[in-house]
Amino acid sequence: MALIAIGIAAAIFGLLLVVVPSFFISFDEAKYIGIGYNLLDGLGPRTPFGGYFLSHAPVWSAFLVGPSALFGINPLDLGHVLDALAGIGLVVLAGALGWRIRPVVGGLAAAATIAITYLHDLTRTARLDVPAAFLVLAYLLVGFRAARDGRIRWAIATGALFALAFEVKEIALPLFPVPFLAAILWGRPWRAIAKTAGWTVLAAAIGLSWWFLLVARLSGTVYRLGTPAWTLLPISIVVLGLALAAIAGSHLDDRPSLVGLARRLRLGTGDDGRIGSGRVALVVTITVAWCVALLVVFARELGVRGSHVIDLPQVAHYVATWLPGVLKLAAAAGAIGVVMSIMAWRSARGGGRSAIGDLWLATICALPLVLLVVDVGEPPRNYLAQLGILAALAGAGWLWLVEQLTAGIARRQPSRPEERSPARATVLPATVVPIVLAVAVTGAGILLSAHALTFRALRGDQARADALTTTVAWVRANVPAGTKVAIGSFLSYEISLGLRGRNPTAQVRDVLAVGDPTAPQGIRVSRGGPQADWIAIDIAPRNVNEYQAYSASKLTADLRTSTAAYWIYATEAATSAPTIVPALTGAAGIREIAHWTWPTATIPIVVNIFALDPAELAFPSGHVVVSPEALERLVAELQASPSTGRATAATLVPELQVSPPSPTTAALLAQLRLVAGL
Repeated sequence: MALIAIGIAAAIFGLLLVVVPSFFISFDEAKYIGIGYNLLDGLGPRTPFGGYFLSHAPVWSAFLVGPSALFGINPLDLGHVLDALAGIGLVVLAGALGWRIRPVVGGLAAAATIAITYLHDLTRTARLDVPAAFLVLAYLLVGFRAARDGRIRWAIATGALFALAFEVKEIALPLFPVPFLAAILWGRPWRAIAKTAGWTVLAAAIGLSWWFLLVARLSGTVYRLGTPAWTLLPISIVVLGLALAAIAGSHLDDRPSLVGLARRLRLGTGDDGRIGSGRVALVVTITVAWCVALLVVFARELGVRGSHVIDLPQVAHYVATWLPGVLKLAAAAGAIGVVMSIMAWRSARGGGRSAIGDLWLATICALPLVLLVVDVGEPPRNYLAQLGILAALAGAGWLWLVEQLTAGIARRQPSRPEERSPARATVLPATVVPIVLAVAVTGAGILLSAHALTFRALRGDQARADALTTTVAWVRANVPAGTKVAIGSFLSYEISLGLRGRNPTAQVRDVLAVGDPTAPQGIRVSRGGPQADWIAIDIAPRNVNEYQAYSASKLTADLRTSTAAYWIYATEAATSAPTIVPALTGAAGIREIAHWTWPTATIPIVVNIFALDPAELAFPSGHVVVSPEALERLVAELQASPSTGRATAATLVPELQVSPPSPTTAALLAQLRLVAGL
């Protein structure tokens, strides 16, 4: 019955992918396709705008575009198919993780996974996030098999799978040690653990070597670590040395001296199968050290963005952003199940108990990544694999709760003494299992169907398609072939892809800034010092302390360096920084020559095209256009630092122009004057 539930959940998920069309191409999809075309052209992992893209390996780009050169397959269509397969596979793999606990938990985990409506939204794209999550869960399952089996071929397969998952998206990294830590808690012989870990590390290192070498050559740094490129050599020597030492030393487990040491440190298992306390302590130590190491690396990124690891206001803002309305209830239900899984672990026996422990190990190891994603305001697509793991834990927790309730009801019913044993009281009756699974899958299917069939209309895909078609057609009709065009943030990759082969493009967009009451105008560049020539300030809506802004000097330099004759600037999403458009009023060397607006259910799409005279570019000084949201954030930050904020507020008062006007504008400006002492 549980297998049928998993199959039905996957079928519902897949059927809705067929019934509901894919979303209109996004900037990420256009970016990866553009990178893929540059790979085919022998230019390396470059974006459509010419710069190297080293955030992720170009494996997904190659998957998308490679078949187009061989078979003429449209890259976007291929991406949709691959994402659909990965999404369905993710549901099945989440079910498989739950199955390791108990088959019925597998069915509940699959149901919980399709109830994550955000997962289905991403699966209707050609992004790399769903395939990456699928590969991560596959790595865990194959890794558990390798750790249990102890055979070299499974270990090599685990390492190769990790390398592929990492090269699609490096979210696999936090979960790398989980299979080996689990094997320690299972009581596996140290010799087998060493052999498995050694071959896995060796295979993964070989599979990843090309990418780390390429990044070191192109950027002069070690990928994601940020240390100088030369440090890749000692790091590689240490990693390979440890792998080879583990492989070579895997036969030492039987030496009497080592057996005695293991016994004294309680690193073995007792005759009754109990795990030595030393093993538990070792796993706790390694897990804590691993998480601390990840947090140290991540904290450096957070530091330059003006944030920190534990940021409660940002967490609250993140929850409000990504869990609107009924999704808060769904998330709360999942959280209750995850907490209850601790009780399920305590009452479970044998393989079910260890399987729950394995998933908790994975959850703890992945926590630093989740904290990083929340703190920088990135979407949940970066921890989809972790959501699949939590779905399995939630299934175990809710099953335990249902069993306790069922047992309580049974105890109130008259029965023969032999039917009152504790063992029978805590196992879900066979007649109830189909009902529980049917309710879970049906409820999740209804939730997903209601979302999938209505959410498409809210995105304004038709308006985006019209904006893209109109803009590209205008350029082709009015701009000579070969003339370079600069493009702003929103729709930039999509427009560039539409102009591929005709007009070279450059991206000229805002910079990310953080609030700083000591800075002349209250903000500074995230990775730089304060400056005093900001001309447009919007908030970065996904983070409580960040702004998207333009400075006169940088915008002038960027437009001149681009050598573009035109600048296309589109706005719609909250992340598109629209205040720069009114800030250009009165500027020299830039003239609007085209303008369109397309209404949507939320924010209208607006496209402005400007003709540029780079030599004459100049922006009015002492004039800053801010959005109402940015003004509110600035005022709050200056009020929180009255001693340093007074001078900054006094500077801002005569400079600010709020656009668009808001009912709160007058009150906010009054508060700003109060901070300035005016």
